[in-house]
Amino acid sequence: MAIRYYFSWFDEGLPNSLQQSLSQDLADRTSLVMINGQPSNFAYPELTIVKDKWLEPAGIVFDNYQMIDYRLSKKNAQSLLAEASAIFVCGGITTSLHTFLLDYGLTDIIKQSSAVVMGASAGAINMSAKWLCSKNTGSDITNSSLFTGIGLDDFFFCSKANLSIDDTALLAELLPLSRELNVYVAVKECAIRLMDGNMTTMGDVYLIADAKIHLLAESIST
Repeated sequence: MAIRYYFSWFDEGLPNSLQQSLSQDLADRTSLVMINGQPSNFAYPELTIVKDKWLEPAGIVFDNYQMIDYRLSKKNAQSLLAEASAIFVCGGITTSLHTFLLDYGLTDIIKQSSAVVMGASAGAINMSAKWLCSKNTGSDITNSSLFTGIGLDDFFFCSKANLSIDDTALLAELLPLSRELNVYVAVKECAIRLMDGNMTTMGDVYLIADAKIHLLAESIST
């Protein structure tokens, strides 16, 4: 029973409906292993944000918390991840996180894990089958590039700060891509939950498929 959560970002903590859903799904709270979204920045505050502002207010407390980044050896990072009861792929710099996942050989371990896997922002993007590093999403690049992600699900989860479904420059890239794979666009505070192929959503999540845009009905509810 594989469970995955794709999050955009939540400035004020998790909504009640999402708290309840996570509380039910995170039954085994032995260890939460987090993957640093800025793996060279050892002072990155996401452990505090996720632990203190997102999970603990929902009554979700783990016995042990670990952060994986370049401070750990590959062997130790892989061992911690393989034994995790829950995995959180943090937000940060999407391309830096992608490089770290490959350098440390973590993608297959995540795919094979029976743990609940969660990702936020850059972390959720990297969980995708493929993802677009776009010149139209604030990335400091000249040309857009398509990357292969972890591939937990066969779609691209598209998220960025202040994302609008009416962004014509971004849509000019996403619409053609949607003929190859489905694109889920997370506008503001959103979440996608998948369990055994069944999807539920929270917030304004748009599906772009075959160059057509659909607003999905919210289905993670209290």
